[in-house]
Amino acid sequence: MTKLTRICVLLAVGVNPANCRGRRSSVDAQALELALRFGEQNDGACVDALHVGSPSDERSLRDYLGMGLGSLSILAPEPGVEPAATAAAHLSEAEYDLVLAGSAARDGGASGVFPYQVAKQMALPVLPDVTHLEESDGVLMAKQARERGVRQKFEVRGRSLMTVSPLAPAARLPSFVLAREGTLRWVNSNDERRIDPSAEVLQSPKMRAALPMRKSLATFDPNASAEDRLKAVTALKGGAGKLHDAMEPELIATEILARLKALGVTPD
Repeated sequence: MTKLTRICVLLAVGVNPANCRGRRSSVDAQALELALRFGEQNDGACVDALHVGSPSDERSLRDYLGMGLGSLSILAPEPGVEPAATAAAHLSEAEYDLVLAGSAARDGGASGVFPYQVAKQMALPVLPDVTHLEESDGVLMAKQARERGVRQKFEVRGRSLMTVSPLAPAARLPSFVLAREGTLRWVNSNDERRIDPSAEVLQSPKMRAALPMRKSLATFDPNASAEDRLKAVTALKGGAGKLHDAMEPELIATEILARLKALGVTPD
């Protein structure tokens, strides 16, 4: 390969381990970051992205667009056809010089075999755990993460597929404007979706008058000590209150509303 001109990054939807909601895959985003940095340093390099599967979470895919992609291609496999075979056929037809993918789509919840299945279908060599890419004298140089912090350099001469290590540089934060302006393109149906700029959720925030402040649960002397002010806020007037046990939900709600009204903090 005399010069690397076309790169495709395989992107998947990840899962946030804190709330199980969809988000961009952290390692896939690092793979895209490597490709974008390479494209910025080499003007002739074109960076494309491909998501294989149904767009179950369009917002997560748009996070990749927010990193600077103009468009993201979505390829839905045909019924009964392996996703890896579908991706391999598309990548082979496009004749990409380099295919990048994260080592695993989800942190601790994915096998990471999909890139290897694609490489097998395309008969491409695989270089795993890449952390850096650069081109020197028409030769692609890749750094691989090894044990104990060792980095090994490889000269890549020819088409290949590389998986990116979590030790690669962190991905840039997505831009809301770029995510809105980017295009999701369905390869199978030639469908393109852009976010409607007139959508209510995308409008600039509207200015309005501030809401009146809620009444404080307790009044206290502003010149009092911090300990006295804390006691004034946290202490209950008129004893420790009443304890209600084994009450019906409707009665509990009535008691709560009555208490809030007595404190003057019920909503208008």
